[in-house]
Amino acid sequence: MRAMVMRQVRNAFKICGDLLVSVNLELRAATSYNMGDMLAVVPPAMPTTIQGIFLNETKLKGAIAEIIFISEDVPDLSLYSTLTVNGKSWKVVEPIVDDTYLVRVGLN
Repeated sequence: MRAMVMRQVRNAFKICGDLLVSVNLELRAATSYNMGDMLAVVPPAMPTTIQGIFLNETKLKGAIAEIIFISEDVPDLSLYSTLTVNGKSWKVVEPIVDDTYLVRVGLN
């Protein structure tokens, strides 16, 4: 059943056509420091561009815009601090809502 629903989610994204935007994910700065190696711990590089649907309005608390991704396409968003959509940088606002089919991310 889940596979059938995911196929329909992907079909819905294909139908969206020109509503889809390319989103560049920008890694957070180093989050900790390894005293043994004397080096900053930087998250590993992940794919940095994915497709999403950008919405100028949202009901997510604390956000002024929202972007929707297919859940399977999204890397761990906790590694990223900003998203660039149409040449404009946006800060990610918590919480990130993931229902295992779609991920909704609030932006400021």
